[in-house]
Amino acid sequence: YGGFDPGAWKEAGEVTDRTRNAAATLLGVEREEIALVRSTTEGLNAIAAALPWERGDNIVITDQEYPANAIPWYHQARRHGIEVRVARSRGWRLPLDAFAEAIDSRTRVVAVSHVQFASGYRVDLAGLAELAHAHGALLVVDAIQSVGAIRVRPRDLGVDALACGGYKWLCGPEGTGFLYVR
Repeated sequence: YGGFDPGAWKEAGEVTDRTRNAAATLLGVEREEIALVRSTTEGLNAIAAALPWERGDNIVITDQEYPANAIPWYHQARRHGIEVRVARSRGWRLPLDAFAEAIDSRTRVVAVSHVQFASGYRVDLAGLAELAHAHGALLVVDAIQSVGAIRVRPRDLGVDALACGGYKWLCGPEGTGFLYVR
């Protein structure tokens, strides 16, 4: 064994910094708003677990969600006695009125995939953010199907948190990803 190379630790830290900077540049956000995670699922779970839930709160998801963006919310519902509501698609589309039917003053989070994995439907994030925020809710987005394929600017869209793995459109290795938190 050739011994310990202290330069390797410095280089590893530089890779982390460059990765956070690249993710921030890609999304048009500040570096401090980016955390590195191992997957979209890990990012979504981090957000779901960090919120101060109260009995009577509800979460709105859609009937098209990939399990990674449904299970964390159902898990929190079981842990905290909160309700998961499902916005129903119409002909594979998810119009804003489908969400409006499910969101109320006790909605804490609207969690949605920007682009649905099965249908390819792209959700109107700006309109959904406006609707969610009007009720005091956060908009949390699974963006693995969009970031890298289309331009995604969370701040411009009103997104509060966004999770994305690095292995799809970003062509990175599995076990990489980032979490944006406004």
